[in-house]
Amino acid sequence: MIQASFNKEFLEARNALAPHLKECVFPQDVMDGGNEDLRTKFREILNHYEFVAAAIRNGDLDERLIKDSERSSCMQLYRCCEAYIWALRDSRDRMSIYEHLEWLYQRWEVKQPGWLQRQWEAFRDAPMYGKRNNNKS
Repeated sequence: MIQASFNKEFLEARNALAPHLKECVFPQDVMDGGNEDLRTKFREILNHYEFVAAAIRNGDLDERLIKDSERSSCMQLYRCCEAYIWALRDSRDRMSIYEHLEWLYQRWEVKQPGWLQRQWEAFRDAPMYGKRNNNKS
């Protein structure tokens, strides 16, 4: 996480995506398979946050720390890229693409864990996985 903050390629990719993420508009040319440079930057950032989400989901990163420091960026990225993520899943017929990022979005934005779940997770020292969706909907 700290190294990403100082990684030149990561910072360049994040800066290139900033206008798109601010407006929450995924570029149509990237969606259509064009603009290879921008598509590479989106994938780099998506892969970074997918890794972070997987680490949170597996209890390897402290959820509270990441939520306090990266929540806004993570949620905005998912909202902006959701249609692209589903297009990737459909084109590859693989629902697991960015599944951890989607799980984190659902957990932080859509349906936060209740009191009992939070207690159980504190006992486990890791979040509960939640249902993995292997179906298209």
